[in-house]
Parts: sequence; structure tokens; C-alpha cells
Amino acid sequence: MTEEDELSLLRAENALLKKKVKALEKRERGDKPGLKVVVDEKEIQEIDKLLKRAEDAKAEAMHYVANTSREKAKAERHAFKKKVKVTEEKLRVEQAKMAQEEVRFQVDREIFAKIIKV
Repeated sequence: MTEEDELSLLRAENALLKKKVKALEKRERGDKPGLKVVVDEKEIQEIDKLLKRAEDAKAEAMHYVANTSREKAKAERHAFKKKVKVTEEKLRVEQAKMAQEEVRFQVDREIFAKIIKV
């Protein structure tokens, strides 16, 4: 059974429990003030068990969301760092080209200066 199946089952059980609680509340409101509502002990245990399962499912879902968010943030950081690294490498290449052009410019300037003097 996958997590989604289990979650949908727990949601259905939760809806059933809500209906039972509403029915019990209706009975309680309709009864005379001195009468007690009789609830089977087995039903109470079943409701308690279902509530426990729902709480466990909620905790598991919250844990899953937290882990997924952490993994997504980690992947985004990795992609960003990779992009920065590529950009830095391009910058280094361009700086090297600029340095070579500067050297060529200086050499050409010296050559033209010598030609003009002659």
C-alpha cells in the first residue's frame, strides 16, 4: 500500500469518525438532560485507534514535507553554485583574453612609437 493510498484511507476513516461524532452529538442534544448516551466500548476503542492512525499519518506527512523541502532547497543551492562556478570560469576566460589584448596593445603601441621616432 502506497503512502497516497494509506492517506486516502485515513481521510475516509476520519470522515466516518466525524459522522459518528455528529450523530452522537445529535442524539445527545435530542435526549433529556438526565439521560446518558450509551456508547459501545468497542466503538470507543476503534475511534481511538483510528485517531491514533490519523495522528501518525499527519506526523509522517509533515516529516515527508519537511524532507522534501530540504531536498529541494539543497538541489536549488547545488544548481546555483554550479551556475556561479560556470560564470566565474567564463569571467576568468574573458579576463585572460583582456590581458592578452592589453599585452598586444602595449606591443603595438611600442612598435608605432618606434616607427614614428624613426
